[in-house]
Parts: sequence; structure tokens; C-alpha cells
Amino acid sequence: MPPPLTTVLPSGKTSIEMNNMNDIKMYAVNALAIGVTSLTNIEVSLKIILLVITIGYTLDRWVKLKKSQKEKTK
Repeated sequence: MPPPLTTVLPSGKTSIEMNNMNDIKMYAVNALAIGVTSLTNIEVSLKIILLVITIGYTLDRWVKLKKSQKEKTK
């Protein structure tokens, strides 16, 4: 005889197995929610990093362009 907390459902699963499945579903939803909110924070960081890299690349190109123009005028 199963313990009193465990009942066999019509699907053949015990109530403990169903609770575990519901727990897994709840964990999946929570993980998805945390993932989405974390991605928004990561997105802001990535935008800032991309902006800094773009500014650095542009400054580098300007310096190289100025040097090549000075060499052409000599």
C-alpha cells in the first residue's frame, strides 16, 4: 500500500510524480523569465561595448588617413 501522500492517478502516475513534473514546468518558466530579464541587461552592455569599439575604430581610421595624407604631400 502506497504512503498516504502518494495517490495513483488515472494516468497511472503518482501524485508525487505529477508534482515533480509541475515543479519542472515552474522551474522552466522561472528560468525563461530570468533569462529574458538578464538578456536586457546584457543587451545594454553589448551596445555600450559596440559603441566604444566603433569609436575606437573610427579614430584609428582617421589617424591612418591623416598619416597617409601627410606622406602624399611630402
